[in-house]
Amino acid sequence: MAGTATAQEMVLPAGYPLYEISSTTDVSPGYIFLSLNSRKEDTWLLIIDNYGTPIFYRYYTEMHNYFQLQPSGYLSLSMKLQTGRTTAILDSCYNIIDLVPIKNGYKIDRHDFLHTTGGEYILLGENPVKMDLSSIIEGGYQNTTVEGAVIQIQNKDKEVVFEWNAMDYFQITDSWVPLTSMSIDNVHPNSIETDLDGNLLLISRSMNEITKINRVNGEIIWRLGGKKNQFTFTDPSDAFSLPHSLGVLENGNFVLFDNGNFHVPRYSRAIEYKLDINNMTVTRVWDYSADKSYFSRIKGSAQRLENGNTIICYGALDDPAVLEVTKEGKVAMKIKYTEEMEYTLGAASPVAYKYPWKTSLFSADRDTVDFGEWDGHSHPVQSLKIHNNSDGELELSNYNLHSNAFYFNEGVFPLTLSAGEERSLDLYFFPANIDSNIINDILTINSDITSDTLIQRIAIQVYLKGTKTWTSFEEKTCDRFRVFPNPVHDYLYIDSHQSHHAVASIYTIINGSLLYRTDLSEDHTAIDLNELEKGLYIIEIIDGTSSLVYRKKIVKD
Repeated sequence: MAGTATAQEMVLPAGYPLYEISSTTDVSPGYIFLSLNSRKEDTWLLIIDNYGTPIFYRYYTEMHNYFQLQPSGYLSLSMKLQTGRTTAILDSCYNIIDLVPIKNGYKIDRHDFLHTTGGEYILLGENPVKMDLSSIIEGGYQNTTVEGAVIQIQNKDKEVVFEWNAMDYFQITDSWVPLTSMSIDNVHPNSIETDLDGNLLLISRSMNEITKINRVNGEIIWRLGGKKNQFTFTDPSDAFSLPHSLGVLENGNFVLFDNGNFHVPRYSRAIEYKLDINNMTVTRVWDYSADKSYFSRIKGSAQRLENGNTIICYGALDDPAVLEVTKEGKVAMKIKYTEEMEYTLGAASPVAYKYPWKTSLFSADRDTVDFGEWDGHSHPVQSLKIHNNSDGELELSNYNLHSNAFYFNEGVFPLTLSAGEERSLDLYFFPANIDSNIINDILTINSDITSDTLIQRIAIQVYLKGTKTWTSFEEKTCDRFRVFPNPVHDYLYIDSHQSHHAVASIYTIINGSLLYRTDLSEDHTAIDLNELEKGLYIIEIIDGTSSLVYRKKIVKD
């Protein structure tokens, strides 16, 4: 017999980041990737759905960030280790399967990294050198540390096949930062991308410039923005200011996060540009500035999604921290960090991306379970097969749902699957207390670990649906029961010609809500329907063996 239908509360570990998320029907499918760094310099890696439910989290006591899905299909993470920063490659089980350090004595720059479909690694690096700036700029020091920048490409065997040093192509005076300090971050590379022709695109934030670089010989193809700008903006107000996060669209347009430090007034936006290389012009195609309401002086990202929406991370802001907006400028999703969370003042996730994603650690035999139309009284069940794809034992600790229309029997969780084991779980549907006619839910099955050495969740999701709307159904009649009159004005009568117990129920046809239930203990039963509004209803009779023996529509006139 089916158990009680109750929705489980989400179980989250102590210290889990506090955020609020809201979304509309315009939101795109997919999962949001965040790397939240607190002022204590610890980290929560998160992958959350559009409701804020995590399908992955992992806590680190160190500051790791820039968590994203790579073109190769692997995940990457910039990690701060005792030996210095490096880039980690993770598989779909979230195992760290490789580390990719930069070579030739450079210091890795954490801001961006590419692992291409061909297996190449494209890294950003820093190349600190001592320079005498006293003869270049008034007030400059003779022994200034200049950070510089390096692009390094390694093949799949981690052999360096290309290296580009900004010192060979940029002048120190190209930078917007003051040159009268002992240490100067004159380039500050924060985004590396490949253009449609395979050449490289680099954002140098300290120079307020996007540079296109020939990836064969390293020569500069063109420079956009900054002191050496070669383009004309069709509208000067469309120029970017100290941007982040360059993306190339299929049509060749660029999308980026414009921090807007030099705008008057200062405001941040996501913006899309079309470049006319023949005429060397740049035209704004689209932007979202929220009426110039938000300004994030550091960090941030902008990503165009498959449905045309754009996800925007405001880097240093907590409200909003992340927005998803439509091409018409409507907010489809918003994430804000709550006042209780210490992830503010630029210490939150520096970027946010959204991707289709699922783990391969364990899986369900289907992505969607459709219960169809509910009969109004029973607890229909469907079998959901869960398979442990790993070579080790796996505990599934709990599950989450948004409503109580669907449920597992008590005692199913936690359950342990041995390596390679598949288990069938009975999932029930009973939407009697749900107001909606069409019920959609998301089942999240969690494998949680909370120990002294690891705080982690790995989860899968299955979409659930069913309906209470009885627009069409199979009528049943039985010669043991006579129901009359139909249409009915005041009293409905049921003549029963059987000796054992039976129950009659009346439901709304709109959403299957139970209105009336009575035992048919007498040969003749009268049901008072005077209080019912005119309309169409359902009557069902279940006999003593719990079998449905009678079902018909009745009209109240």
